[in-house]
Amino acid sequence: MATTIDQIIDGRPRTTNTNSGFALWGLTITATARKLAIIIWNMIVKKEEYAPNNPYEFLDQKRKRIVRELQKKIAKFVIKTDEIHFSTC
Repeated sequence: MATTIDQIIDGRPRTTNTNSGFALWGLTITATARKLAIIIWNMIVKKEEYAPNNPYEFLDQKRKRIVRELQKKIAKFVIKTDEIHFSTC
């Protein structure tokens, strides 16, 4: 039994399908379509100009996310600050 897009969107559990990449692509397409729909809606209804994210803001958000992930890993493995050594190449 193959998994359909409707099953993925509805959140129903996937069937045992050997095509494991299908669900990922379906969700990716849905997320991208939603983002585009929101952008177009704001441009038409709210008369807003399209303003893409500043690449520096994106990098800052990425850096903050990585720092949070590292902090969680440090807490998870009970690592002390004197055990951490950074080297530059």
